[in-house]
Amino acid sequence: MSGMPTLRIALAQVNSTVGDIAGNAAAVRRWSRLAADAGAQLVAFPEMMLTGYPIEDLVFRDSVVSSSLSALAQLALDLFHALFGTLEAERAAQLFRLASREIGGSHGHS
Repeated sequence: MSGMPTLRIALAQVNSTVGDIAGNAAAVRRWSRLAADAGAQLVAFPEMMLTGYPIEDLVFRDSVVSSSLSALAQLALDLFHALFGTLEAERAAQLFRLASREIGGSHGHS
């Protein structure tokens, strides 16, 4: 089936640090760049990559949730080709839709 489009997926099996949202977001950027440079079009990250896992009682802190959503919003605009679990799934979906409109539906940055 030579006419079928392909999708190259990278699995980023990396450790995140609980509570280090900025550091974890930097890791998403770094590993996404490495995967893209190797030809991947989509990068999948571990569950709770931005907040770290297990998040335990930090999930109840508004500041952690807010920081996680802010980092997610920026990553959605910057990368558009990473996949990871995060807090507030419905809000994350809204941010993803917003990001896709913001960049005109373009899938991926180089």
